[in-house]
Amino acid sequence: MKRIVNPFRYVAGVESLAIGAAGAVATAGLSTLSGQSFDGILHVHFAGTTFLEALAWQAVMWLVFASLLWLAAAISSTSSVRAIDVYGTNLMARLPLAVLLALDFMPGMEWLREVTPATPVEEIAMHAMSPVMILYAVLSLAVVVWFLYWSYEAFAVSANLRGWRAVWQFASCYVAAECIVRFAVAVVA
Repeated sequence: MKRIVNPFRYVAGVESLAIGAAGAVATAGLSTLSGQSFDGILHVHFAGTTFLEALAWQAVMWLVFASLLWLAAAISSTSSVRAIDVYGTNLMARLPLAVLLALDFMPGMEWLREVTPATPVEEIAMHAMSPVMILYAVLSLAVVVWFLYWSYEAFAVSANLRGWRAVWQFASCYVAAECIVRFAVAVVA
């Protein structure tokens, strides 16, 4: 059970990088199949992207966030911090994002892909309160918490940091990464 809750105590470096890379490829594939696209670390919206575009955005989001975490770890950790551990575990911590996109394939979710600005609000409200959408919302929230928890644990273990200092550094890096990625998306789009 400990290996599932916090796998970063057991897997790091090149191994976590390889597992994370496989997850990034799966996430990019699911992004393309579902018609969803990331325009932030956790912000997903419907916008068709090619597989290579989706993979490139996965790489950008990972590199920005992991680089900020590595910089924070290098500055504040009293022990030696290996970049491969920070980058590898951070990429592996992105695995829950594939699960987030896979939730779009739950039965009853097809209508969501057909919503346009012209869709009547009443129709959207009717679907939004359906049991499948409530289940989707609960599962999505759980996956987001899972992603954030794993991302924090990956950082804390790789940087050998604990306590509020690690929490504040992680949160600051997350907010900064979100801003940088959103800016990059706005510039490219």
